Amino acid sequence: MAGREVEDRYIAILEAVKQAVRIPVAVKLSPYFSAMGHMAGRLVEAGADGLVLFNRFYQPDIDLTELTLLPNLDLSTPAEIRLPLLWIGVLSGGLGRRSRPARG
Repeated sequence: MAGREVEDRYIAILEAVKQAVRIPVAVKLSPYFSAMGHMAGRLVEAGADGLVLFNRFYQPDIDLTELTLLPNLDLSTPAEIRLPLLWIGVLSGGLGRRSRPARG
């Protein structure tokens, strides 16, 4: 799948969820988008009420011989906060201005 197709799929899913529910919707993102700032802006413009930046994804270990999950869960470390903090800082105050009216 091309990157644009992946992004468009996120937007389509967000729009479908927003039409189906009346509660705020946050979108959990991975850090693997080629243009994270652009994608964050698209999601906010499409109606995301919040973004969860790089909350750790569960990555199970699978025994391919036995086809079973192995209980090898690695917990987060303090060093993992750097990437989320970088993007929180970069995006802070810069999203939502284009699509949402000013309050006051």
